Amino acid sequence: MITLQNLVFPEPGICSENELYFRTDGAVGLSYTRGEFRLSPGSQLSFDSYFNLFNLGKWNAACDLDGVFLELTGAGLAEIRVHHEPPGRSGDVIYCESVGLAKDAPHVIALSDLLPTGANGVIYVELTALEDGVTL
Repeated sequence: MITLQNLVFPEPGICSENELYFRTDGAVGLSYTRGEFRLSPGSQLSFDSYFNLFNLGKWNAACDLDGVFLELTGAGLAEIRVHHEPPGRSGDVIYCESVGLAKDAPHVIALSDLLPTGANGVIYVELTALEDGVTL
C-alpha cells in the first residue's frame, strides 16, 4: 500500500491553531514529543479540519485509485466513525465500530468497500474513547 496522506499535527513555531488540525470534545491531551493523543472516557477527537480532511474527489480526479484504506494505530477501546461528505448534500457515517486498538497491530478499514464507485467529497475520521487511557 502507498500512503497518500498522514494525519498532520500542529507544528510549534509554524501554526499551532489546533482547530485547523483537529477538534475535541471532552478531555483530550496532545503530546508533541510522542506524536499522540490521549483521550479520557467519553471524550471525542475529530479530524474534520482543514489540514486533515481527505479529499476523495481530488484524489479520484488526479489518479486511478485502486483501493482506499484508513489505518489507525493506538491503544484502548474506542468507537471509530468514518464520515463521507459528498458535495452538495448531507454526509453519511460509512463506518462505525467499537474496536480495541493495539499499538502493535494497526486497525485497517477498507474505505473502498464502503463507498460508491467514483465517489467524490471528503472523508474524515472521529474517535470516541470508551475507556480510560485511549491513545491515537
